[in-house]
Amino acid sequence: MKSVSADIAALESIDQIASFSKLKRDNYPENWRIAKLGEIIDVQGGSQPPKSTFIYEPRSGYIRLLQIRDFGKKPAPTYVPKNKVTKFCSKDDIFVARYGASLGRIVTGMEGAYNVALAKIIFNKEEIYPGYMFYLLQTSYFQTPIHMISRSAQNGFNKGEIFPIEVPLAPFEQQKSIVAEIEKQFSRLDEAVANLKRIKANLKRYKAAVLKATVEGKLTEEWRKAHSAVEPASEFLKRILSDRRKYFVDQNPSKKYKEPAGPDTLTLFELPAGWVWTTLDQLSCEMMNGFGKRSQVKGHPRIVLRLADVVAGEISLVDVRLIHCLDEETVKYSLSPDDLIILRVNGSPDLVGRFVIVKKISPKTLFCDHFIRVRPVESLTASWLRIYSDSDRFRRFIEHNKVSTAGQNTISQGTLAPFAIPLPPMEEIKLIKDMLSAVESNIAKLEEAVKVALLRAESLRQAILSQAFNGKLIQSENK
Repeated sequence: MKSVSADIAALESIDQIASFSKLKRDNYPENWRIAKLGEIIDVQGGSQPPKSTFIYEPRSGYIRLLQIRDFGKKPAPTYVPKNKVTKFCSKDDIFVARYGASLGRIVTGMEGAYNVALAKIIFNKEEIYPGYMFYLLQTSYFQTPIHMISRSAQNGFNKGEIFPIEVPLAPFEQQKSIVAEIEKQFSRLDEAVANLKRIKANLKRYKAAVLKATVEGKLTEEWRKAHSAVEPASEFLKRILSDRRKYFVDQNPSKKYKEPAGPDTLTLFELPAGWVWTTLDQLSCEMMNGFGKRSQVKGHPRIVLRLADVVAGEISLVDVRLIHCLDEETVKYSLSPDDLIILRVNGSPDLVGRFVIVKKISPKTLFCDHFIRVRPVESLTASWLRIYSDSDRFRRFIEHNKVSTAGQNTISQGTLAPFAIPLPPMEEIKLIKDMLSAVESNIAKLEEAVKVALLRAESLRQAILSQAFNGKLIQSENK
């Protein structure tokens, strides 16, 4: 019964595709014809030798086994005994990806054997110019129906599902002209895309250069010359340390206060005029990890901040998770505006040690032990610490001091607390904050413009293909 149902579903899928891909003859030049794919192509699946036979360096008697990833930016050459495969290909053969996220991708240009995730398109090259077939299969004539197949993309497709698809065929000599025109226009488009990608890379480098100039004091160098009477950071730090003591005494009246140690400046480089060396410990009135695994089932429901809730350096509470907490847990692990959270544990070494500023947030939002909460004594320093945490010097410190085990990278409070941080005067931090905000806003606008242009380029690519295969790209030859 199950088999019958599957057969019915497959037939319905074929009917749906056939109905969708029925082309109107009047929409194409008179000397073109409409053909079903089953009339002009065959499809040949690949070989799948046992993984135990795979090697990853060339060797006599072995042949490269092509997989869909080998046609991407990160190929992984794999070789198998030649006598273990039966399906071979040359560089001018055309393939369609059969499974998963790559379903329908059209590739060419490599030789060897090919695996079952690729299907070779077999056709008469005296009737259909290879370049014509390569581009035709990338159009909506083929791509839309293949993605309409009702079965799971993981199951691929079969011949019966794609053979009813109708496609337009130009005369052979026109096919060559169409391919030449497509490639000429694609070449111009590729040049434009390459320029856009260069702009994108330059924006990234510019952003890094601005950050470097900021943390070294060069961004505000001229401002300091014109404002030499501004209160130095040493006085700002004195107030911070005084407020830090008051906070501790208020929170812990029965405990003895221990003054945080400053950095050893003998090993540090000279700072701009008015700046001073300090530590994360001196600037913070609290540093603590979030709560770990627990079996608490009583209490009030609370939002818990997870690694997945930090997106591009910002907190994004979209798909929230709730846990039940007691009142004392809510007080202990809650987040407040201007708190800093540090990614303490992460699988990516580039993300561990990143700082995120807590902005508008519910006071009943808590944080788990993937984070360290840092509560700055002076809220203004949160912005400076966030900026400095992306600096090359700080990132090198994290890279050198993180602990990596079982695929996770970890940084501890004890490692972070004594790290020496340059502190600008209070007024200079305000200026830096405003200047960087303006720069980042302009960069974001340019990045968005580049993103839109790249998307438009892809749309133009599809438009070129659409014109090519409805006879409008070389109209003078359609007689």
